Amino acid sequence: MEISHKQSKITAMFVTTILMISTFMLVIAPLNAQTPETEGMSGSIVGPAPTGVDIDYTYPNIEARLAFTPNPIGVNQIFTINLWITPPPSAERFMKDYKVVITKPDGSSSEVLIDSYVADGTAWFPYLADQVGEWKLQFFFQGQYNPAGYYSDGIWDASVEIPGSMWYDSDYYTPDASPEQTLVVTDEFYYSWPLYELPTDYWDRPISMEHREWAAVGGNYPWAWQETFSEYSGDADYYGPYVKAPNTSHVAWKVQRDLAGIIGGEAEVYGQLAGRGLPGTPDVIFMGRGYQTYEVVGVGDVAGCYDIRTGEVYYEIPVSEGGVTPRWIYYNQGTQASVPGGGATNPISATLFSVDSTTNPTELYKINPFNGDVSTYDLTDEGGPGRILAYRNGYFLSVRDSSDSVVDPYMMENFWDRTSIQDNGYPTYLYNWTVITNARSFEDRITSNISYRLCPSYRGSAYPEASKWNWYGRLGTADLDTGITVITRRFFDNAVWGGMCVGVSLTSGQVLWERMFENAPYSPRTTVADEGV
Repeated sequence: MEISHKQSKITAMFVTTILMISTFMLVIAPLNAQTPETEGMSGSIVGPAPTGVDIDYTYPNIEARLAFTPNPIGVNQIFTINLWITPPPSAERFMKDYKVVITKPDGSSSEVLIDSYVADGTAWFPYLADQVGEWKLQFFFQGQYNPAGYYSDGIWDASVEIPGSMWYDSDYYTPDASPEQTLVVTDEFYYSWPLYELPTDYWDRPISMEHREWAAVGGNYPWAWQETFSEYSGDADYYGPYVKAPNTSHVAWKVQRDLAGIIGGEAEVYGQLAGRGLPGTPDVIFMGRGYQTYEVVGVGDVAGCYDIRTGEVYYEIPVSEGGVTPRWIYYNQGTQASVPGGGATNPISATLFSVDSTTNPTELYKINPFNGDVSTYDLTDEGGPGRILAYRNGYFLSVRDSSDSVVDPYMMENFWDRTSIQDNGYPTYLYNWTVITNARSFEDRITSNISYRLCPSYRGSAYPEASKWNWYGRLGTADLDTGITVITRRFFDNAVWGGMCVGVSLTSGQVLWERMFENAPYSPRTTVADEGV
């Protein structure tokens, strides 16, 4: 699609004021931010019906429609103009040169030409209301002749069938014009959507779709960014939004799952600690429901789902019968759209999922949030993902080399060479893989694979004769913000010990720098703290 003024093509830049969390930002947007097809329909003719051609069908009652919003609007705000005709051009075709005449309060006017999208015959563009007063807008459909032939996404051929195309007989769409409409521009600021204040008293779910601002108080857990730090005992570090904590705790509901405290009587001052029961925090909180594994007397461990406001239990599936508690959430908005920009109307779906291990998962589980049904996906091909390092909304980073200080069987079978390890380091893969698809093989989930040699790390070795450097297939201390990991090594030669830190790029696998020091490191964390690397 092209948006052009009558005499010359221009690209207009708008400066608009957009409300974002009570903060105003200036955003510069090009006039043709959304553009339909600009090529094709080469045989079509805009204007009166051409002479000397056969027209198989004429559409006599075309209706040209015009709408714009918001109205009224504040000066220097952007409004959106929508155009369409009925009936539309149908699949694989579009209309050319929709004309909109815009007259400002000072009497100046401009014409905007724009092609429609394929199939539905719609078009839209933004415009800056830069004068206070009454504006006049009118849409002119100038008529269009379409010759017979094959059409595919606007591309036309009179005789050769295009893959995926449709055949149309020749037709003519008669001209029409919308009524002239008035846009009122004032000195006041107008919101494009009614605002709803955040709740200040008790509220519950479901949250009405109209209360869009309430998304800030209706969040789920865990957040979409997480470093699992599987390199260090599986510690979890969540990158969540900074939120203001309440001054007092809020008890939504309570239930006693265990006994603790002073026993009393002959036990004197001695007491008992809680030995088992419901953990304090659900693994996942989704739309006001908590998901946890806990024990039910007479049943055993169950994967449970309950209302965090009332405690109502929605399901409890014994783990022995396949119950799985989700560990993460990913959010996905489909990209399919009938016209460019239409994908913004697609709903966002949330999927709750887990894996059987973070050290080298063999199975991926997707859990139905309403009934606990589990779909299982195999992850064992290509040796599996390796140790999970970080999670980013549907995508994992994982390291594939060795496991638990023993050379991995897959790597041993395919890559094990002691001399090569001593000289070049251990063969390593850094996988970026996704759980969003329903692919049945791990290979099909991989979005990127960085292959490099990981130099020996700091710990003892199952094969110490491989090198005087203690090596261990660990990634080191990774900083995902900079894309660098620091691998700590220590060497021994009789009674002489020493150490080294090696900086390695996580994006290329290249060694960036090396630093020697006299003391043998105890762990990567203490070395980073002591040596300042």
